[in-house]
Formats: sequence, C-alpha cells, structure tokens
Amino acid sequence: DVDGARDVIGWMERNSEENGEVAPTTYTYTSYIQALDKVGRWEEAFEVLERMRRRGVARSAHTYSALVRAGANGGKLGARAAIELIPSMKSDLIEPDLAIASALICAFGVLGSEENARAMLRAIESSGRGVDAKLYTDYITAMCRCGNYDEAKEVFGRVSPRTTFTCTAVMKAYAEAMEWTLAEALFEEMCINGPKPNDQTHTAILHAYE
Repeated sequence: DVDGARDVIGWMERNSEENGEVAPTTYTYTSYIQALDKVGRWEEAFEVLERMRRRGVARSAHTYSALVRAGANGGKLGARAAIELIPSMKSDLIEPDLAIASALICAFGVLGSEENARAMLRAIESSGRGVDAKLYTDYITAMCRCGNYDEAKEVFGRVSPRTTFTCTAVMKAYAEAMEWTLAEALFEEMCINGPKPNDQTHTAILHAYE
C-alpha cells in the first residue's frame, strides 16, 4: 500500500512542523523511495529528493542508490534522470559505492551506453572496494541490452561465486545470441550442482529454445 506509505510520510512532515516531533529522517525517506520504486512510480521517487532538500534532510549513499535504481527501472526517461543525479551526488559529497555503481550500470544499459557501463565496472573493480554478484548481474544485463553478448559471456566467465541471478542473466545472453546449447548446458549444471534455478531461469531457458 504505497499510498498508505505516502500518507504516513505526509503525517510525519505535518507533525514535525506543528510540534517538532517524529520528523522524517534520511532512513524513512529512503524507505519511501524504495516503496515507490517497487510500484514503478519513479517520478514520485525523484520528487522525494526535492522534499528532502527543502526540509534540510541529509541524503545518503542509500538514498541515491534507491533513486538511481528507481530511475533505471523507469525506462529511458527514468534512466536519463538517474544519470543526471551524478552532479547532485557530488554536491552532497557522495562517492558512488557498490550499490550506486550497480544501479548506474543498470541505467547505462537501459540507455544503450555501453562505454559508460564498462567504465563504471572498471572503476569499481580497480577501486579495491570489492564487488558482488549483483554488480555483475547488472553488468551482464546491461551488455545484453546493448547487444554485446560476447562481453556478457566473458564477464560471466570470471564471476565467482555464481548465483542464480548471474546464471540467469548470462542465459538470456545465450538466448539472444542463439546459442541454445550453451544455455541448456548451464541449465542442466544448475539443476545438478546449483545454484538452484528459479522461475526467471526457466523463462530464460524456454526463450533460448524458442
């Protein structure tokens, strides 16, 4: 009930103005942004950022990762808006962490900006701050959106440990490249040795066969 969440945030804002109590915090605003993202209302999520600025509420790395992810999930218009948040991050002295970088890679993929996605991945890999399966899943997906299936497969070859999500992402690359035998071999390996396939994995292998 995202509208219920909106009402709670509005009540907190009004209450804090009247008696200075229960004011929304960085955490509550960020949670609200994530709720809006889940129902595809990215424009409203970006409006929350303006509300935070007006009220002098600090923006955190979690806030920006939630906003970028919401934008990336909103198609090309949302992805462009997500990329345009980079100057705001800099003014708030927020350096892209793993979650922000992963979300930005997703946005670059939606926009077909292959070089920017690659530069972001290399920056994180060379930073020494560590990487995770989510980053590689988003990168593989971004390369698929850009039509670079070879790079998607190459990156998958150095992912460790492999997860259901990374395997499913590269299975989609196999499908788009019409390499259904590779998709089938990976699916069979997952069934025997793991990671366990989920509903998206089954959709991917059916797409490969199709």
